[in-house]
Amino acid sequence: MITHLQETLRHRLKEIHDFLHNKEKEVLGDLRSFLWQGLETDEALLIQLMNTAPPTNGPYPTPSTPGNIELGWTLYFLNVLLPEMGEWERRLYGLLKDLLELPGTKITKEDWTKWEQIWKTTGILLGDGSLVSSQRYAVMDLRWSLFVIEYLKYQIFRKSKAHFQPYPNTITIDPNNQQQLTIAVMGDWGTGNYQDGPSPSSPSKQVMAAIKNLTPDMVIHLGDVYYAGTENGILPGDNEEQINLVDAWDYNAPLGNFTLNSNHEMYGGGNGYFKVALTSPLFKPYHTRPHGTHPTSYFSIEFGEYVILGLDSAYNATNWYMHGRITDSHQPGFMNKYKNSGKKILLFTHHNPIDTLGDNINKLWTDVTSRDALGGAPHMWYWGHLHNGMVYNNNAASGSETLARCLGNAAIPIGVGHWLNNKNIDFFTKTPLNDGTVNNSLRVKNGFALLTISQNGIIETWYDQSGDQCWTNQA
Repeated sequence: MITHLQETLRHRLKEIHDFLHNKEKEVLGDLRSFLWQGLETDEALLIQLMNTAPPTNGPYPTPSTPGNIELGWTLYFLNVLLPEMGEWERRLYGLLKDLLELPGTKITKEDWTKWEQIWKTTGILLGDGSLVSSQRYAVMDLRWSLFVIEYLKYQIFRKSKAHFQPYPNTITIDPNNQQQLTIAVMGDWGTGNYQDGPSPSSPSKQVMAAIKNLTPDMVIHLGDVYYAGTENGILPGDNEEQINLVDAWDYNAPLGNFTLNSNHEMYGGGNGYFKVALTSPLFKPYHTRPHGTHPTSYFSIEFGEYVILGLDSAYNATNWYMHGRITDSHQPGFMNKYKNSGKKILLFTHHNPIDTLGDNINKLWTDVTSRDALGGAPHMWYWGHLHNGMVYNNNAASGSETLARCLGNAAIPIGVGHWLNNKNIDFFTKTPLNDGTVNNSLRVKNGFALLTISQNGIIETWYDQSGDQCWTNQA
């Protein structure tokens, strides 16, 4: 287990243990019906991957098993690694099995030991670019166990979830006074700084330095602070929102800094996001309406014929907050006021409205485009959540003219996504990192985008973490 997080995990686990110890099975109601939702499928996906012979040419085949590889290790952690940590952990494991009917794991210790030897070297590269490796922030980094424990804590206690705030801010920028607006966009950026192979700077720090060199008017972060966007406290795993987002953000954009809610911040009940990030001087002035007191997780920026909408797809997301939804009673009406405005809507969310390969729409697409919300497809939609950079074309599932972009590649280790070379995708990030280390040999560079908006249109320019241009488009 990762020793520097032991104290944090044990503190959280004892809280859960003490709560469950005083509960009867019947009192926990419907908690069991959704708490473990999808985890057996996720584990089956990991097992299928690890039991597939490495291809001699090309990527691993597209899996026949549905699921999320990022959660594939969770049942093994809860059933095997957790009870090995100590007495409190063994007792908690017993309560999870008895009261909450924790499913068992089909991964054996022998499997895990064998697979670890692969994860500790080059790892396995999936066709979507996911890196199944134990290096920092890759899929099998066991520090992710912090978000699992945070999620269990907030789902079991429930009352600790931060309150969703209505009454969003609208910023109006007069094009007569400012002829163009430049916005840097980055997604899934909140790792904080750490040594990455031979580089003393993490990809996130390099991305921020490259953004700073471009001096954009605004910066929008599409969300995700790791591992669980925890609020301020005294344990080693606390203060993630402060350290990995607020303190790491060293460019104060002159017209506004914005950050969206995400699944990883909701694992901590949204408390780090709402109580730390949005109340900081960096974000509060732009997330709070004039004379308002509570910053909100959604906003709009009006600039001539364009409306920029930043929305919260995480607060009511489902399946371990992995599937984005907008089902609250406030955001649909906020979108709806722009329904017949005749303006071009540029939309930003954390979650993806279409699947990775662009073949199917997700429920988030329907939530946003319904007649009670936006009432149609936006002109442009940028999202994160998937840790890659992808430019979708009009063959993709939405069946609309929407300029659809995934930009969740600002920090998490990824490789070349060979599955992305399909009819729905015009471009995906593939510049090799080439840092000379075995562990990073499969990786590509992380990056961000710069949008230049004027009455003549939108110029999209994508950059890698070194500040080198890798794609551009006149929209």
